[in-house]
Amino acid sequence: MKSTELNKPFIPTQITTGSYLQTVNHYNVSINEASSYDYIGYLVQTHCPEKSQEKMISNIDLIKVVFHKKSAEKIKQIKALLVVYLRQIGIAVSTKKATLRHHQNGNKLFSLDEAHSGCGSIKWDIEKGIIQLWLSGNGCQYVSASLQKWQPIYALLKQYAGKITELDIAVDDYSGKFNLRYLQKAYSAGDYNPVKGARPVRNPKEKHKGTEYLGSSDSAKSLCAYEKWRELKLAKAHPFYGLWTRHEVTLRRKNNHVISEDVLLKPDDYFVGAYPKVHKRIIKTATPRCPKREVALERTNSFSRTVASARHQYGPTFGSCLKLLGDNEAASTLFSREGSPKSLKLPKFLDEVALKESVSEYCGTTFNEHFVELVLSHDKSKFSSSGRRA
Repeated sequence: MKSTELNKPFIPTQITTGSYLQTVNHYNVSINEASSYDYIGYLVQTHCPEKSQEKMISNIDLIKVVFHKKSAEKIKQIKALLVVYLRQIGIAVSTKKATLRHHQNGNKLFSLDEAHSGCGSIKWDIEKGIIQLWLSGNGCQYVSASLQKWQPIYALLKQYAGKITELDIAVDDYSGKFNLRYLQKAYSAGDYNPVKGARPVRNPKEKHKGTEYLGSSDSAKSLCAYEKWRELKLAKAHPFYGLWTRHEVTLRRKNNHVISEDVLLKPDDYFVGAYPKVHKRIIKTATPRCPKREVALERTNSFSRTVASARHQYGPTFGSCLKLLGDNEAASTLFSREGSPKSLKLPKFLDEVALKESVSEYCGTTFNEHFVELVLSHDKSKFSSSGRRA
């Protein structure tokens, strides 16, 4: 990016009282890119509220933003700024092409860590004068786990007159009180009905087990509530088995409905505002969502399934090897190799120490005790004593 592009006039909304944010160089960012990040830092200070928001209960799980600019240079500038910002939080633009329908060019986004998770895409079309950023659930986790969270995206939307075209806001209930049965009763009682307009359609598309839908994909808002414990295949020994329900509101820029960029800083307000009667109750008792905790619980459960499978398939072989060698260390060395299975590859915002601490805190026991219990629980549910699948 040319230095002259970075020196274009700002549009400050507040007086800057602090210094520029320090440039982070986790991934050997070049000097030009570092300057671009300082530019984003300045926009954050001039566009975002001075006081940090209180910890939110909800999290953004999907977002699509677009910028319409007739100038090809502006499109390139916005793209460069997005690329630098994403790299700073651990997301890189891949050489893999994104699925293209309405754009000439596009690339997929992947995390820079060992997890190498798909995080969405960035697409652009110079002729149409448009650039789109789409962050999937994984991509949103990296934003939510970063120091400034959604403020840089908010600042870029303000500075370059961008628009949010679609957004998912989700709240998790771990108590089991606000499960699918509760939703069904609330719907029958009319608690999801708007003040004006038609009642939202229930399950307008094919219903999946453990899922309820309200509103169609053609409307400005809809709701998907589903049993997160079922999706993650939690073991019966898991404290959230049968309890973890996710309520996810989707907002769309349709039917003249505008999605304000303020939703990035106050997602709780928009979650409640979508269905006030029900969501006021849910958000009062819900635990604030935390990417570190969620990934820790998911990875621990996933890895325990991997260990249960390995125990079933290779346990007898290891036992026989140990018996023949008569040496536990020698047998362990033969069966060990470097690397981690996919089920335990962690994002950059979570290490093994933090994973174990998070799991212990929310499961009320030591990590080792919880993990052993999970493995045995998976083993019992999947395999019979005869060695065949139950």
